[in-house]
Amino acid sequence: MRLGLFGYGKMGEAFAEVLKEKCEVHVYDIVEERLKVAESKGLKISRSAEEIAKICDIWFISVRPQDIEDLAKTIGNLAAGKLVISIVAGLETSKLESYFPGSRVVRLMPNINIRVRHAVIALCPGKSASRDDVELVKKLLEGGGIIIEIPERLMPAYTMIGGVTPALAAYFADALAWSGVLLGLDRLTSLKIVAHILIGTGKHLLEKRPDEIVEMVATPGGVTIESIEYLEKEGVKGKIMESIKQGLEKERRLKG
Repeated sequence: MRLGLFGYGKMGEAFAEVLKEKCEVHVYDIVEERLKVAESKGLKISRSAEEIAKICDIWFISVRPQDIEDLAKTIGNLAAGKLVISIVAGLETSKLESYFPGSRVVRLMPNINIRVRHAVIALCPGKSASRDDVELVKKLLEGGGIIIEIPERLMPAYTMIGGVTPALAAYFADALAWSGVLLGLDRLTSLKIVAHILIGTGKHLLEKRPDEIVEMVATPGGVTIESIEYLEKEGVKGKIMESIKQGLEKERRLKG
Protein backbone atom coordinates (compact mmCIF):
# COMPACT_ATOMS: atom_id res chain seq x y z
CA MET A 1 0.00 0.00 0.00
CA ARG A 2 1.53 3.30 -1.10
CA LEU A 3 0.75 6.58 0.59
CA GLY A 4 1.87 9.96 -0.69
CA LEU A 5 2.54 12.48 2.06
CA PHE A 6 2.48 16.07 0.82
CA GLY A 7 4.10 18.42 3.33
CA TYR A 8 6.76 17.17 5.74
CA GLY A 9 6.61 19.80 8.49
CA LYS A 10 6.41 18.97 12.19
CA MET A 11 2.98 17.37 11.95
CA GLY A 12 3.73 15.63 8.67
CA GLU A 13 6.89 14.16 10.14
CA ALA A 14 5.06 12.94 13.25
CA PHE A 15 2.31 11.31 11.19
CA ALA A 16 4.85 9.70 8.85
CA GLU A 17 6.37 7.84 11.80
CA VAL A 18 2.98 6.28 12.52
CA LEU A 19 1.94 5.73 8.90
CA LYS A 20 5.15 3.99 7.83
CA GLU A 21 4.26 1.07 10.09
CA LYS A 22 1.20 0.36 7.94
CA CYS A 23 2.21 1.34 4.42
CA GLU A 24 4.97 2.53 2.11
CA VAL A 25 5.25 6.31 2.60
CA HIS A 26 6.44 8.58 -0.22
CA VAL A 27 7.21 12.16 0.84
CA TYR A 28 7.02 15.40 -1.09
CA ASP A 29 7.97 18.80 0.29
CA ILE A 30 9.02 22.06 -1.33
CA VAL A 31 11.88 22.45 1.18
CA GLU A 32 14.96 20.41 0.28
CA GLU A 33 16.15 20.14 3.88
CA ARG A 34 12.88 18.52 4.92
CA LEU A 35 13.24 15.91 2.19
CA LYS A 36 16.70 15.08 3.48
CA VAL A 37 15.25 14.55 6.96
CA ALA A 38 12.57 12.27 5.55
CA GLU A 39 15.14 10.27 3.61
CA SER A 40 17.31 9.91 6.72
CA LYS A 41 14.34 8.25 8.42
CA GLY A 42 14.00 5.63 5.73
CA LEU A 43 11.15 7.23 3.81
CA LYS A 44 10.98 7.39 0.04
CA ILE A 45 11.14 10.95 -1.28
CA SER A 46 10.43 12.80 -4.48
CA ARG A 47 10.89 16.37 -5.64
CA SER A 48 7.87 15.96 -7.90
CA ALA A 49 4.38 16.15 -6.42
CA GLU A 50 2.96 14.76 -9.65
CA GLU A 51 5.17 11.68 -9.47
CA ILE A 52 3.95 10.79 -5.99
CA ALA A 53 0.34 11.61 -6.88
CA LYS A 54 0.42 9.16 -9.78
CA ILE A 55 1.93 6.17 -7.98
CA CYS A 56 0.04 6.50 -4.66
CA ASP A 57 -3.64 5.65 -4.21
CA ILE A 58 -3.75 7.35 -0.80
CA TRP A 59 -2.80 11.01 -0.40
CA PHE A 60 -2.04 12.54 2.99
CA ILE A 61 -2.20 16.33 2.78
CA SER A 62 -0.28 18.14 5.52
CA VAL A 63 0.75 21.39 3.85
CA ARG A 64 0.15 24.85 5.33
CA PRO A 65 -3.27 26.35 4.58
CA GLN A 66 -1.68 29.03 2.39
CA ASP A 67 -0.02 26.34 0.24
CA ILE A 68 -3.05 24.16 -0.47
CA GLU A 69 -4.18 26.01 -3.61
CA ASP A 70 -0.76 25.65 -5.26
CA LEU A 71 -0.70 21.94 -4.43
CA ALA A 72 -4.22 21.49 -5.79
CA LYS A 73 -3.27 23.22 -9.04
CA THR A 74 -0.36 20.79 -9.39
CA ILE A 75 -2.03 17.47 -8.60
CA GLY A 76 -5.78 18.14 -8.50
CA ASN A 77 -6.29 16.77 -12.01
CA LEU A 78 -4.88 13.43 -10.79
CA ALA A 79 -7.23 13.10 -7.80
CA ALA A 80 -10.03 11.01 -9.31
CA GLY A 81 -10.38 7.74 -7.40
CA LYS A 82 -7.84 8.66 -4.73
CA LEU A 83 -8.42 8.56 -0.99
CA VAL A 84 -7.42 12.02 0.25
CA ILE A 85 -6.68 12.42 3.96
CA SER A 86 -6.21 16.00 5.08
CA ILE A 87 -4.93 17.62 8.27
CA VAL A 88 -4.92 21.12 6.77
CA ALA A 89 -6.23 23.41 9.50
CA GLY A 90 -9.65 24.94 8.90
CA LEU A 91 -10.18 23.39 5.48
CA GLU A 92 -13.62 21.82 5.24
CA THR A 93 -14.40 18.64 3.31
CA SER A 94 -16.44 20.47 0.68
CA LYS A 95 -13.48 22.69 -0.14
CA LEU A 96 -11.14 19.71 -0.23
CA GLU A 97 -13.50 17.94 -2.63
CA SER A 98 -13.43 20.97 -4.91
CA TYR A 99 -9.63 21.07 -4.83
CA PHE A 100 -9.35 17.32 -5.51
CA PRO A 101 -12.34 16.43 -7.74
CA GLY A 102 -13.39 12.79 -7.90
CA SER A 103 -11.54 11.87 -4.72
CA ARG A 104 -12.86 10.45 -1.45
CA VAL A 105 -12.01 12.90 1.32
CA VAL A 106 -11.46 12.25 5.01
CA ARG A 107 -10.65 15.27 7.12
CA LEU A 108 -8.62 14.95 10.30
CA MET A 109 -7.87 17.43 13.04
CA PRO A 110 -5.00 16.20 15.22
CA ASN A 111 -3.04 17.71 18.05
CA ILE A 112 0.66 17.92 18.78
CA ASN A 113 0.56 14.79 20.96
CA ILE A 114 0.84 12.70 17.80
CA ARG A 115 4.56 13.25 18.35
CA VAL A 116 4.41 11.08 21.48
CA ARG A 117 1.77 8.75 20.02
CA HIS A 118 -0.93 9.91 22.36
CA ALA A 119 -2.95 12.20 20.13
CA VAL A 120 -6.67 12.76 20.11
CA ILE A 121 -7.63 12.98 16.43
CA ALA A 122 -11.00 14.24 15.26
CA LEU A 123 -12.25 12.62 12.04
CA CYS A 124 -14.91 13.77 9.61
CA PRO A 125 -15.57 11.98 6.28
CA GLY A 126 -16.57 13.87 3.16
CA LYS A 127 -19.65 13.07 1.09
CA SER A 128 -17.91 10.54 -1.16
CA ALA A 129 -15.96 8.69 1.53
CA SER A 130 -17.29 5.26 2.43
CA ARG A 131 -17.26 3.47 5.78
CA ASP A 132 -14.47 1.31 4.39
CA ASP A 133 -12.46 4.48 3.75
CA VAL A 134 -13.03 5.67 7.30
CA GLU A 135 -12.03 2.30 8.75
CA LEU A 136 -8.92 2.24 6.59
CA VAL A 137 -7.88 5.66 7.88
CA LYS A 138 -8.42 4.48 11.46
CA LYS A 139 -6.30 1.41 10.79
CA LEU A 140 -3.50 3.49 9.26
CA LEU A 141 -3.37 5.65 12.37
CA GLU A 142 -3.39 2.85 14.92
CA GLY A 143 -0.67 3.49 17.45
CA GLY A 144 -0.85 7.26 17.11
CA GLY A 145 -3.54 7.85 19.71
CA ILE A 146 -7.33 7.71 19.66
CA ILE A 147 -9.71 8.80 16.90
CA ILE A 148 -13.04 10.44 17.60
CA GLU A 149 -15.49 10.74 14.72
CA ILE A 150 -17.49 13.96 14.92
CA PRO A 151 -19.77 15.97 12.61
CA GLU A 152 -17.97 18.71 10.71
CA ARG A 153 -19.95 21.48 12.40
CA LEU A 154 -18.17 20.57 15.66
CA MET A 155 -14.66 20.75 14.21
CA PRO A 156 -14.18 24.33 15.52
CA ALA A 157 -15.08 23.14 19.02
CA TYR A 158 -12.60 20.29 18.70
CA THR A 159 -9.93 22.74 17.50
CA MET A 160 -10.18 24.56 20.82
CA ILE A 161 -10.61 21.57 23.14
CA GLY A 162 -8.43 19.06 21.30
CA GLY A 163 -5.97 21.27 19.46
CA VAL A 164 -5.36 24.10 21.91
CA THR A 165 -5.62 22.23 25.22
CA PRO A 166 -2.10 20.70 25.04
CA ALA A 167 -0.73 24.26 25.10
CA LEU A 168 -3.06 25.25 27.94
CA ALA A 169 -2.13 22.13 29.90
CA ALA A 170 1.55 22.96 29.44
CA TYR A 171 0.85 26.55 30.52
CA PHE A 172 -0.81 25.38 33.74
CA ALA A 173 1.92 22.79 34.29
CA ASP A 174 4.51 25.54 34.03
CA ALA A 175 2.71 27.57 36.70
CA LEU A 176 2.56 24.54 38.99
CA ALA A 177 6.23 23.72 38.41
CA TRP A 178 7.30 27.28 39.27
CA SER A 179 5.12 27.06 42.36
CA GLY A 180 7.24 24.11 43.41
CA VAL A 181 10.36 26.24 42.94
CA LEU A 182 8.77 28.94 45.08
CA LEU A 183 8.34 26.36 47.82
CA GLY A 184 11.94 25.12 47.62
CA LEU A 185 12.04 22.40 44.96
CA ASP A 186 14.48 22.66 42.08
CA ARG A 187 12.91 23.34 38.68
CA LEU A 188 13.56 19.95 37.06
CA THR A 189 12.30 17.98 40.05
CA SER A 190 9.19 20.12 40.31
CA LEU A 191 8.43 19.78 36.59
CA LYS A 192 8.93 16.01 36.74
CA ILE A 193 6.48 15.77 39.64
CA VAL A 194 3.87 17.85 37.81
CA ALA A 195 4.26 15.91 34.54
CA HIS A 196 3.74 12.54 36.17
CA ILE A 197 0.81 13.83 38.21
CA LEU A 198 -0.85 15.03 34.99
CA ILE A 199 -0.33 11.61 33.41
CA GLY A 200 -1.83 9.85 36.41
CA THR A 201 -4.71 12.29 36.71
CA GLY A 202 -5.46 11.85 33.02
CA LYS A 203 -5.84 8.12 33.59
CA HIS A 204 -8.21 8.80 36.48
CA LEU A 205 -10.28 11.13 34.28
CA LEU A 206 -11.00 8.26 31.89
CA GLU A 207 -12.83 6.53 34.72
CA LYS A 208 -14.05 9.27 37.07
CA ARG A 209 -15.57 12.75 36.89
CA PRO A 210 -13.28 15.67 37.77
CA ASP A 211 -15.29 16.50 40.90
CA GLU A 212 -14.91 12.90 42.09
CA ILE A 213 -11.13 13.18 41.85
CA VAL A 214 -11.20 16.47 43.75
CA GLU A 215 -13.29 14.84 46.46
CA MET A 216 -10.83 11.96 46.69
CA VAL A 217 -7.97 14.38 47.41
CA ALA A 218 -9.64 17.19 49.36
CA THR A 219 -9.93 16.25 53.02
CA PRO A 220 -12.15 18.38 55.27
CA GLY A 221 -10.35 21.54 56.38
CA GLY A 222 -7.21 20.51 54.50
CA VAL A 223 -4.75 22.26 52.19
CA THR A 224 -6.38 21.06 48.95
CA ILE A 225 -9.76 22.61 49.64
CA GLU A 226 -8.02 25.78 50.81
CA SER A 227 -6.30 26.08 47.42
CA ILE A 228 -9.49 25.27 45.51
CA GLU A 229 -11.49 27.80 47.52
CA TYR A 230 -9.02 30.51 46.48
CA LEU A 231 -9.27 29.54 42.80
CA GLU A 232 -13.06 29.55 43.01
CA LYS A 233 -13.06 33.01 44.62
CA GLU A 234 -10.87 34.29 41.78
CA GLY A 235 -13.20 32.78 39.17
CA VAL A 236 -10.41 30.75 37.56
CA LYS A 237 -12.72 28.13 36.08
CA GLY A 238 -14.83 30.79 34.40
CA LYS A 239 -11.72 32.53 33.06
CA ILE A 240 -10.49 29.26 31.54
CA MET A 241 -13.84 28.79 29.82
CA GLU A 242 -13.77 32.39 28.60
CA SER A 243 -10.25 31.91 27.20
CA ILE A 244 -11.54 28.98 25.12
CA LYS A 245 -14.45 31.09 23.93
CA GLN A 246 -12.09 33.93 22.96
CA GLY A 247 -9.95 31.50 21.00
CA LEU A 248 -12.98 30.23 19.11
CA GLU A 249 -14.01 33.79 18.25
CA LYS A 250 -10.51 34.40 16.90
CA GLU A 251 -10.77 31.33 14.69
CA ARG A 252 -14.07 32.58 13.30
CA ARG A 253 -12.55 35.97 12.52
CA LEU A 254 -9.63 34.34 10.72
CA LYS A 255 -12.02 32.31 8.57
CA GLY A 256 -13.91 35.49 7.73
